[in-house]
Amino acid sequence: MENKELTAPIYDLERNEVGSINLPSDYFDVDVPIHLFHQVVRMQEAKHRQGTASTKGRSDVNYSTAKIFRQKGTGRARAGSRRSPIRYHGGVTFGPKPRDFSIHVPKKVRKKALSGALTNKFRDGKLFVINDFSVPEIKTKQIGAIIDKFNVSGKTLFVIGRDNGAFKLSTRNIPTIKTLYPEGLNVRDLLLYDNLFILKDAIPTSSEKEK
Repeated sequence: MENKELTAPIYDLERNEVGSINLPSDYFDVDVPIHLFHQVVRMQEAKHRQGTASTKGRSDVNYSTAKIFRQKGTGRARAGSRRSPIRYHGGVTFGPKPRDFSIHVPKKVRKKALSGALTNKFRDGKLFVINDFSVPEIKTKQIGAIIDKFNVSGKTLFVIGRDNGAFKLSTRNIPTIKTLYPEGLNVRDLLLYDNLFILKDAIPTSSEKEK
């Protein structure tokens, strides 16, 4: 089946329309069940868990193996080891050990969820294609001016080029803005941020979906 091409305007940072771009329907016209978003976001969150929490069991605690006191005649409960979990500084019962929290999600599911998130941004009018993110200097104030020109509110995600370092540095002090490179575009951030400003060269293509 031939892909339907959707058209979006291309803007500069002054919000002047400088052209248009065809958006492939297999990325920007996809209906995705919400549970796919849940699967992929859960995978992303789990991937960032270090899994380094660790406790010492009774076999790891450094205490003598000698019996604490004699079995009878003391008036106390029988005790055979300082390592027992019920004693102060004893081993931990069923405590955490280092583990891998990562979750596997098939590549096709990840790509479909990404397509669904991009589709939602396009349909909601929250997608803005920018021809160039070059700025003359590293200055936070100019980023606020760009946001005002596009009349958007809420959290904003910028997908910029590798050569737009000045723009990235200009956004680092604004807590409601996040800047990514094209290869870092992901489902979690698309769902978390209200607006998407994306470099025209970073728009996914149909050929990328088949890789």
